[in-house]
Amino acid sequence: MARRKGGRPSKDEEKTASERLLEIFEVLPGLYSEKHLFPLMPEEDAFVHRLLERLVERKVLQREMVDGQAAYWEPAHGFDPRRGVLRSLGLLPLNFPLNKAAKRARAELERRILRYREEIGGHEFSYLPLWRVPSEVSRGPQRVGRDFYVQGVNRKLAVLHGGRLAFRHLVPGAAWRLESLVSPSKIDRVPPEKVREDIRPVRVAPDQAAEIVRRTIGAKPNPGRIELCLLPLWRFEIKHREEKRRARHLWIDGTFGSTFRDPS
Repeated sequence: MARRKGGRPSKDEEKTASERLLEIFEVLPGLYSEKHLFPLMPEEDAFVHRLLERLVERKVLQREMVDGQAAYWEPAHGFDPRRGVLRSLGLLPLNFPLNKAAKRARAELERRILRYREEIGGHEFSYLPLWRVPSEVSRGPQRVGRDFYVQGVNRKLAVLHGGRLAFRHLVPGAAWRLESLVSPSKIDRVPPEKVREDIRPVRVAPDQAAEIVRRTIGAKPNPGRIELCLLPLWRFEIKHREEKRRARHLWIDGTFGSTFRDPS
């Protein structure tokens, strides 16, 4: 039941409203503006606004500025980028569709000692979120532009070594020598609601991605151009042919065909 206008909420009312508000972020994790949240709460908009501010102060929720508007998410659960304020998502190119990814998985299996005892089972397709962070780096007396990518789950930098993708906390060498993963012109930008496949919850804020690039690489990020991109990801089940062992998994990224035990 809504309170009368101008009424001061009791501690019990505020606690109940907080629980109800946080339940939205738990059940349907998203990056929500106040306009998304107000219709879902029976309390007055001004009260919900103050409640959001208190939860940010207590570090229960985190606030971002997206296209000039405040947006909120819960770090404990991360957020699904299809819910809330994001207007587009960048899809990295799918250079390894299922047939090519399965071939790469079989080749990886052939290199193992147990190759005659294991086989590839089922597969799943999903997306791994990456923040694209356009930046400037020093190259002698000049400043040159580079795009760096930060994984949206574990805060690691996504880098290429010999055409293979890897995730690193530290990157050796000069920043200007790092190869950009994908040219911005090759990124397919789509409305979030058009992405039907699973997306791993985003647990890294855009300003955190910028700070990682600044601290780790020494680059100067452009916060206004940071973009959330999705890396296509295949997961293959590896089963033992004879023994009833628990199946393990092998991940193949769909852009470079790189293999991972677990990319996150």
